[in-house]
Order: sequence, then C-alpha cells, then structure tokens
Amino acid sequence: MIAMSLSELNNIVYYLVNPVIGFLTLAGLTGLWIYHKKTPSPRIIQKAIYLNIFFIIFKAIYSTSVNC
Repeated sequence: MIAMSLSELNNIVYYLVNPVIGFLTLAGLTGLWIYHKKTPSPRIIQKAIYLNIFFIIFKAIYSTSVNC
C-alpha cells in the first residue's frame, strides 16, 4: 500500500475540491433559478458568497497547517 504524502494530499485538495465547490455553488444557484423561474434573491446569493469565502479561508488554513 502506498502512503500518500501531505503535499500530495494538499494538491488533491487544491486541484479537486476548489472546482467541485465552485461547480456545486453554481449548480445550486442555477437550480434555484430554474426551479423558481426567477433569479435567486440577493440574500441567497450573499449566503453563497459567504460559503465560498468560508471554504477559501478553510483551504488556506489547511494548506498552511500541512506545510508546517
């Protein structure tokens, strides 16, 4: 069994998780738009932006802790 190094794990998080989070956010907002037949309210868009900011900060903290 091959042990995964922390740098490889960090690369997986950086190259796989970021696009997935962005795609899920975009797909969720598009789904709301199609389901309700109108654009999402500014409050929902604001929550999506805060969620993305949270994940960016979490990823930065994770990357910093892996490199230490």
